[in-house]
Amino acid sequence: MDFKMTFSTIALMLAVALSAGAGPPVSLTATTPPAGVVPRSLANEANAAVTRGLDWLAANQRADGSWSNRDFPALTALPLWAFIRAGQPQHTPVVSNGVAFLLSCVRDDGGIYRTVPGRKGGGLSNYNTAICMMVLHAAGDPELAPVVRDARAFIA
Repeated sequence: MDFKMTFSTIALMLAVALSAGAGPPVSLTATTPPAGVVPRSLANEANAAVTRGLDWLAANQRADGSWSNRDFPALTALPLWAFIRAGQPQHTPVVSNGVAFLLSCVRDDGGIYRTVPGRKGGGLSNYNTAICMMVLHAAGDPELAPVVRDARAFIA
């Protein structure tokens, strides 16, 4: 099937799917799973779909680590969030490149955005900073803590 979706829509869908399964592992030993337990076959299908989505996103990442419109780093942060939540080691270079792109958008005022001349609202500085800050925090790298703190101060 040919599904034409934007990068951010696919990334958001992946992130939501990964967030939904963020709880503790569930035993699937019963013949009829109790309410709220996902059957193993459905979990396997969902995991395969997430992997296919991540593989597609990885194949469409630009050399500079970005996706979609470079003027809005949140559009890179959203797919990056899906990769971080998935925790698939084969995608470590994708995450590293995406984080490097986000760091290239860090401003002296602590924000993570780009100025877009002639655009009402400029580069959507609060939106981009908030999304990027969340993703950099989720990356779990202690070296990113100062960037996250500065972004928080910018938003506040």
